[in-house]
Amino acid sequence: MNSQKLSIIVPVYNSAGPLEKCIDSILCQTYTEFKLYLVDDNSTDNKTTKVCDAYALRDKRVHVIHHDRNRGLSISREDGFYADNSEWVSFIDNDDLIAPYMYEEMMKFAQNEQVDMICIRGEDKIEEEMETPVWNRDTANTFILAGKDACNKIYANQLDFPLAQPIWGKMMRRGLVEKARLDVLPYRESLYWVFFEDVLFTPMLFYRANTVLFDNRLMYLHRRVYTNLSSSVHPKEFHYESVQAGIEVLRFLERNHLTEAFEKHIVGCFLNMQSIWYKVWKGETDNKRKMQYNQLVDQYYDEYGRKLRNIRMPNIYDKVIRMTILMFEKHRILWGKTIGNIYFKFLCRRTYM
Repeated sequence: MNSQKLSIIVPVYNSAGPLEKCIDSILCQTYTEFKLYLVDDNSTDNKTTKVCDAYALRDKRVHVIHHDRNRGLSISREDGFYADNSEWVSFIDNDDLIAPYMYEEMMKFAQNEQVDMICIRGEDKIEEEMETPVWNRDTANTFILAGKDACNKIYANQLDFPLAQPIWGKMMRRGLVEKARLDVLPYRESLYWVFFEDVLFTPMLFYRANTVLFDNRLMYLHRRVYTNLSSSVHPKEFHYESVQAGIEVLRFLERNHLTEAFEKHIVGCFLNMQSIWYKVWKGETDNKRKMQYNQLVDQYYDEYGRKLRNIRMPNIYDKVIRMTILMFEKHRILWGKTIGNIYFKFLCRRTYM
């Protein structure tokens, strides 16, 4: 075991400006026994790579992994993970900020041998809000759940803990990450762009944890980057894979009898499927790809349509959502021209990445 207790992994791609602020917020931590791995995923902006190398020369805790081609976020996280063997692991997005005492506070809870993961509260912030962060170091407001209970409550939206699902804002034992990676390893090729991301990997983390400690103090700011709809309507490989990954998580929840999470996740799954269908309908130029995606949608309705109809809907809003999902099953073009257009053209004029 290395002398440092913590590896911090930051996948990096074309983010020179916010990256420097992100790195500075890590290097000024009051807890210092860590190594920082910047995984440069073949940045092409002529700045990001230089920023990474400059920090490595300046601080011996910083190590840079250079990819010779763009390999994606999942592989970048995986490469950073295997660059070290420290006891604890943490992932940070390359344009986010953390409180200067975040890891000091988290390490206090790491003394509990039963705790495999520590989650702190994060918030989405726009650019202006990132300039003057306001942190919360009041008395810790914590609670602990068994991993399976945490998984069920989080994916059933029953936990009063915002943004629990992203992989950032957490510190995990290396052994836990290894267990979760074994769960997603079968999808490494078929879901190449998402197998180590929030949609597929994080549910496995929660489920495999012995116990999870939640600290409700704000210590992580996630940058909300806006992009015009016109630049995001064309589907990318990531979008296609996110639909398949969501279904795999649905099967995982059902297989492990996490009923509340299953009933909530199935709705979110099919809503995402609709959203990606709209992108395919409007922006996909490959007709064969369009046909394949529609066939996939048919397959998932055959598998889960009946269960979706039988899900208990406690309020009017949920019932309306289910009605739109069932409408989409039989009348996709009509759905796209009505509900899809209303959402994407009026309610979602701008989205964030």
